[in-house]
Amino acid sequence: MGNPLKDLIGDLGQGVIDTGRRALEGTVDYAGRKIGALGDIITPPPAPLSMYDAPVGSKPEYLGAAPDRSDVTYLRYTPTKGYSERVNTSLEALRDPNNPIRAELLKDIRRGEEIGGNDWYNTEELRDWFVGELGESQGDAEWREFLYLMGTTSPGSNVPMNVASASATRGRFFSEPEYVDSLLNAETLKDFQAIAKTRPKNYGHKTAGLQEMNTGKLLKGQYGALPEPDVPPAKGSWTEQPKPKGFSNSLLGNRRNIAADLHFTRYMAMASKHPDWLNTGTDVGYDFMENVINTFPDAEKYFSIRKFKSGKQEKEIPSFNFKKAAKEGAIDLDVPIDTTGKTIADVPQAWAQMPNDNEYGAFEGFINELAEELGQTPAQVQANMWMGAADRTGVAESSQGTFMELIRERAKNKAMKDGTTPNEVLQNFIRNGGFLSLVGGTGLGALNTIPEKDGGI
Repeated sequence: MGNPLKDLIGDLGQGVIDTGRRALEGTVDYAGRKIGALGDIITPPPAPLSMYDAPVGSKPEYLGAAPDRSDVTYLRYTPTKGYSERVNTSLEALRDPNNPIRAELLKDIRRGEEIGGNDWYNTEELRDWFVGELGESQGDAEWREFLYLMGTTSPGSNVPMNVASASATRGRFFSEPEYVDSLLNAETLKDFQAIAKTRPKNYGHKTAGLQEMNTGKLLKGQYGALPEPDVPPAKGSWTEQPKPKGFSNSLLGNRRNIAADLHFTRYMAMASKHPDWLNTGTDVGYDFMENVINTFPDAEKYFSIRKFKSGKQEKEIPSFNFKKAAKEGAIDLDVPIDTTGKTIADVPQAWAQMPNDNEYGAFEGFINELAEELGQTPAQVQANMWMGAADRTGVAESSQGTFMELIRERAKNKAMKDGTTPNEVLQNFIRNGGFLSLVGGTGLGALNTIPEKDGGI
């Protein structure tokens, strides 16, 4: 009889974690070629470059829901005392067939379907690229690794930046054994924040420390899917970072887990308008501050001015405590604040960016209910919501499109900058750990500015 735990979690520890250690263990040379057990170089088959030139969805298997190739299904924590009032209020609104919010939800999902939401998470073509370049076994393992890194580097990132960070992390696995070593030896968030400072220039991010910690836990085999023995459920590592884990699993075709990201959370919050979903300190524009104060004079005391550095310049930006202002009656969420009729409830940045870890399961369960009703996978429902409600929740234009469309766009833009071809960019990415980025993303300092829109999925 085999090990039931290993049977349940599949080859996560073997197929993903070990490949993350390859630079440390000398299983790859710096050109990205595999070295066998006896030191022989395993040369991948010639690259069928023409595959990169095919349009998105060139094969039926690249459309719709991909096969479930996930290694695990992550459990979600259910609080013993039930879910919070804000969660229950949101779900009551969205489950009520007579609530206009329910009708809006279904309308947004249909709109998402029309623009490719059902295909968003299908990465079978990307897997075929990896397998075509590296062979079945190695190609599958390296494809999985990249998608796991898409999850670990996702916090706070829009999709293009996420792709850049994941490819850069994978590239460091190829060329920097000391980087892998540091991840394996780090313990605290402070340790990982120090590692984040070693990132290549222009790859800094406001959540870089958390991203590195997620990657470190993945390499250590701590990207938990099951409760640990003798650890209270509320304190187990399996409850941590549910969105990054759900994002990776959605990209791997999982039929249960979803990525309840910033935009998903905003949608849930805006459905109920429960004040507990409002942010306590969010950067806003001066025009917004003026409009709010003109409409609600008592709201002035809930604004503050935050000073920050952008490069060498000292700048200021207003910040607003939405939650306190609403709970103390200084603002009305449904009263227009400008000539367009926009209300504070319509402002995406007013609402929370993520559910608490102990709230995540409620939303995932609801999306699974909706998926069964609509004949979609849970990941498709989430993607359709994300694309169909982009204007409502503030998805950046640069993040719109399916995952494979965005991968292609990344390769095309980098090829134009480097004077190469998209095929060469993608081949270098797959074979050698090349970066899928123009300059990496946004520098550390620049992330302190207020974003116009956040396109993270």
